[in-house]
Amino acid sequence: RVRDTERMIESSEIVAKLAALRTKVTEWDPHPTFFELTFALALDWFRDRKNEWVVLETGLGGRLDATNVLKPEVTVI
Repeated sequence: RVRDTERMIESSEIVAKLAALRTKVTEWDPHPTFFELTFALALDWFRDRKNEWVVLETGLGGRLDATNVLKPEVTVI
């Protein structure tokens, strides 16, 4: 469910971005989770699309949640 106002991310973009991520994280221990990889892929896609604002749904929200890497302008609960 990665999309912006114009379109959904395409399968070919997912494949390319996952291949690039795979080369970066192959040796990591612990290996990133599915959520962490998907989150990184989405952020990279939003950056490529030059989105000024992004609405993100967080994970569980704990202190180790991958979404904590961001510094939000606005947070809504």
